[in-house]
Amino acid sequence: GPTNEQVTSSIEITNYSFSAVKIIGGNSDCSCVTTSDLPIIIEPNETREITVYFQRPETAGRFRRVSWLYID
Repeated sequence: GPTNEQVTSSIEITNYSFSAVKIIGGNSDCSCVTTSDLPIIIEPNETREITVYFQRPETAGRFRRVSWLYID
C-alpha cells in the first residue's frame, strides 16, 4: 500500500484455555495502536476480533510491528 498511510486491520484472538480471559489493554506507540476495542472478555474456545491501527512507514518495502496484549 501507499507509504505513510494509516491502516486499520483486524486480528482474531482465540481462547484455548478452560476459563474466560479478559484482555484489558495493549501497547501503543507512534506507529501502532491496539487498544480501541478493549477491554473484552473471551470465553473458553471462543474467538473474538479486535481492531489494530497502524501507520505505514515513510519508505516503501516490508515492515514489521509487534503488539502486546495485557490480560487480567
